[in-house]
Amino acid sequence: MHRFFIPWFFLLLSCSFSRAEPSYRLNHQYFKAQNVAAQQAIEIHYFFSFQCAGCGRLYPILEPYFHENINVPIFYHPLASNQAGAQLIKAYEVLKQHEQGQQYIRALYQAPATTRLSDKDVINIFKKEKHLNFEIWWEEIDEKPIQKKMGQDLKYAKNFHLRALPMVYITGPQGAFYMHPSPDLPLDKIPGCIEAVISLQQEINRPNPK
Repeated sequence: MHRFFIPWFFLLLSCSFSRAEPSYRLNHQYFKAQNVAAQQAIEIHYFFSFQCAGCGRLYPILEPYFHENINVPIFYHPLASNQAGAQLIKAYEVLKQHEQGQQYIRALYQAPATTRLSDKDVINIFKKEKHLNFEIWWEEIDEKPIQKKMGQDLKYAKNFHLRALPMVYITGPQGAFYMHPSPDLPLDKIPGCIEAVISLQQEINRPNPK
């Protein structure tokens, strides 16, 4: 099996992630992203890392909300800052391909805090979860599409000028808006904030009352 490693990809976190300072503040909850073009379609872009404590706390709130309440396209962009993070992304893609539930994805956020994870380390995470098929799936996975997607996610992060994790961007006719957990926006308020931005994006498409 080829070693799952993309050295240039790991530059992203060290270069780009810090506390997000808005260039244009709309209110205490979400911000207008500069240099991101408006588009007709409304989309959600969610950036996160399995090595990010805040991402792990947001996951059980955001994931059920996305599945139950959102009817616009959602694009997930997992990011890594080291080899261990890349291994966890690979495991995530394995689980997604086989439509595994939230229980197993949550286990990725609980992985040991380290910069390196061997294949055996990752497999053991799911042995503890009593997952019977993960080791077979891990050995069979084609890594090339995963590497390609990791590169694409990096490009998205650069295009959006990503500043912190976790981060939600909502693009559409009004441009792009972003939000992230903060003292002004507690974790449990993020779904409502997403709803507000989607409504804002939809305003341009609503006919004026006569």
